[in-house]
Amino acid sequence: MTKRSWRTLVLACVSAVTVLALAGCSGEPKIFQTKQVATDQVPAGISSMLQIDPASTRHLVDTDGIQFYAARPATSSPDTDMCLTAIPNDNVNASSASCGRAGDFSMTIGDLTAKVMPDGIQGSGPAGWEKKGDYLLVHHDG
Repeated sequence: MTKRSWRTLVLACVSAVTVLALAGCSGEPKIFQTKQVATDQVPAGISSMLQIDPASTRHLVDTDGIQFYAARPATSSPDTDMCLTAIPNDNVNASSASCGRAGDFSMTIGDLTAKVMPDGIQGSGPAGWEKKGDYLLVHHDG
């Protein structure tokens, strides 16, 4: 193989690796890649009460008498870029949010622990957790 052929081969390989690496690194979790629709919006006043960005909320699922939403925090930081919001159907004033790094935090409400998976759940989810919708895992204690 000539020197020119080697150089062409190396450039082609580097280009292919770069394209593949960039394709998997959009930076935006899958859950936020769709446009917010009316059913994604939380009730009035909840966003400011829980300090979440109202333009970012995405409805995940209603389960166990609770409406779950993913959201961005009103003010993000390197350690906090996503929130899981829980709005009880019977008492909107008891709403809560737990925030952290996407995919690395959970929230507990009574005997229910919930975790949002921002890029979706593979298969049925990990052992001991129940898949609820495309992005939420729940675990019942006891």
